[in-house]
Amino acid sequence: MTDGVIKGVLKSVIKGVIEGIDESAIKGDIEGDIDSGIKGAGDAQVDCDLCTLLATPAALTGVLWRDDKLAVLLVDDAAYPGFCRVVWQDHVKEMTDLPDAERNHMMSIVWQVELALRDVLQPEKVNLASFGNMTPHLHWHVIPRFLDDAHFPDPTWALVRRSTPPSVLTARAALLAQLGAAIAARLNGQSGQS
Repeated sequence: MTDGVIKGVLKSVIKGVIEGIDESAIKGDIEGDIDSGIKGAGDAQVDCDLCTLLATPAALTGVLWRDDKLAVLLVDDAAYPGFCRVVWQDHVKEMTDLPDAERNHMMSIVWQVELALRDVLQPEKVNLASFGNMTPHLHWHVIPRFLDDAHFPDPTWALVRRSTPPSVLTARAALLAQLGAAIAARLNGQSGQS
């Protein structure tokens, strides 16, 4: 189904629900809200995990920082405490879909997240990656890597080489609040720059 067909079906269903409302003023207000809500629904992809995540309240998603263009998310991965994603808020597929200023803004945020990770967690290496093959919504992975992590020196999706001691992972996880504060401190001065 095309977006237009889906929007039409949604509009018909929702308007059918309000048919029994007698107050014409209320009915007009509700129909206006439906129309504007459906127009806005085209901005996010219904089947996109990142669009869904960004539409969820920040307290439930691990959002560490957000401006009007993008968000920095802490990924819930016990094997990689400090793994972050920098996610463009609009549904954009490729870096080259963004104007130069917005591309530069995104990369500036990625670099600041990397610096915060290096300051707080002191990893052996930081991996930066932008794939989007499974979720074609522009985002960067910023992953702290350690000599004792499960996959090092291979990519995080390779076969597991070792088991990181739970006490080490717990110690790294204990630094996540400090990491969040460091990211916010670095980025608050950049808010709105694009």
